Amino acid sequence: MLFMNLKTSPLYALKWLQKTVVIFALITVIFGMVPVKVASAEGGLLDFLSGEKNKAEEEVKFPEGQARPPRIVKKFTITFYNSLPNQTDNSPCITANGYDLCEQYETEGFGNTIATNLLPFGAVVKIPSLYGDKEFVVRDRMNQRYNGKARMDIWLPTYAEAKKNGVKRSVEVLVY
Repeated sequence: MLFMNLKTSPLYALKWLQKTVVIFALITVIFGMVPVKVASAEGGLLDFLSGEKNKAEEEVKFPEGQARPPRIVKKFTITFYNSLPNQTDNSPCITANGYDLCEQYETEGFGNTIATNLLPFGAVVKIPSLYGDKEFVVRDRMNQRYNGKARMDIWLPTYAEAKKNGVKRSVEVLVY
């Protein structure tokens, strides 16, 4: 017994059995015999690898987004302007932050640009009493004489529209 064959020892048999079980488990997982919860609750690894989707994945619905509250609600005097050199500078279609108003109007058919000195570029505002839920973006600045004043200029495509709208005083503006 002193020179017992190593292949017949119980320790060797146990290690051999463990290796066999691990190899068998890998083979069954690879060939999809045992469902694996990688891609879905029902599909196996083959489903995942083949790109097949089950019904549970196709019916995933995300929750509706909550309406975000405004950061600031403030009263502004609102005026209107358009792309004329005497109302802007020598490049009337380009705003202070480099945005091309005329190009946007040609491609999208509407304007949503505001000029103000109180808010940073990119700030989003709504003016519910005049435009409902339409969002405007601050892309331009006003003359420096309006620094520190609650005043906004809304860009419109024609002089006639801007003139027709005139001046609106004490209008509630929601800033997001």
